[in-house]
Order: sequence, then structure tokens, then C-alpha cells
Amino acid sequence: MRPVARGLCCLFTVVQLIVFNIGSCAQRPIGFADPWAGRYEYVFDLGLGPGGEALMIGYTLDVAHGTGHGAATLKVEGYMSDDEVQCDTTAQADSLVVSFNHAIRGDTATWTGGVPYHFGDVLLTLRWEGVRATRHLVTYWGGYIGEAPRSKEGLRQFDKVNNVSQSRR
Repeated sequence: MRPVARGLCCLFTVVQLIVFNIGSCAQRPIGFADPWAGRYEYVFDLGLGPGGEALMIGYTLDVAHGTGHGAATLKVEGYMSDDEVQCDTTAQADSLVVSFNHAIRGDTATWTGGVPYHFGDVLLTLRWEGVRATRHLVTYWGGYIGEAPRSKEGLRQFDKVNNVSQSRR
């Protein structure tokens, strides 16, 4: 083998090793604590119905370890609501953007209110706000159509109830 060809082979091998090592370093190590993984819940109290019964809608967001395609499931159950949606997630510093992927249960063409959702539509964003002692989770509703109250400033609605979530589907 000529010296130039041998040198190119060695250079190619070195480049492969560097790329492989950089790629493996970019992956999260086993046991890495994903700050967003877990279950989030919010119960919206609609008040009393005509017969005096309590009317409520429960929202449950299960976020799997890691973000991306199909990383979360949003369930909406309660008064005139029974939907389950597979969502994509994107973590951005102190916020988690939850966007529509596809309907699992409920009307697959539309979701609450007869308004269609399209792949990638942002349904809601969760954001940690405040400083250490007063840190709290704020909900910013996106394209989600439903009964939950909204505000441009965000509202304290969802609470993280545990750090364990369902595995990805």
C-alpha cells in the first residue's frame, strides 16, 4: 500500500473514532434524571350542574423520558370530555412545548369543539417560573380548544404529581 493511501486510511479511522465518541457522549447516560419526565395533572372545576352535582374536567399529561416524537400522552376526562391524544414534546430551558401528534381515543378527525388539530399544532406549554423558594409550574394554552381558563400571562394549573411516567407507545 502506498504511503498516501495508508495515511488516508489512518485518517479515515481516526475520523470514525472521533465521530463515534462524540455521538456516544451526546446521548444521555443510563439513569440520567429527565426533569420533565413524569405525570402532570390539572382538574378544572366547572361548578355545580342543574341537579347540584359537581362538574369537573380532569387533564392528565404523561411525559416519557426524553423528548420528541410521541413522548407524551394528554388525557382529558370528565364532564362531556373523553379524549386521549399522543403528543410530541420539545424541551426549551425551563419550558416544555406539547404539540399534537395524533388522536388515540375520542373523535379522531376533531378534538373538543369540532375544531381539527393538525400534526405539530402546539396544544400547551408548561413553564417553570419563579425563584427557588417560589418556583411553580405555569400553563400557557396554545391551540387546544376546551373549557380550561386561559391567560396570556399563563396560569398555575398543572401540577407535577410524580416523576414516573408511562413508557412511549
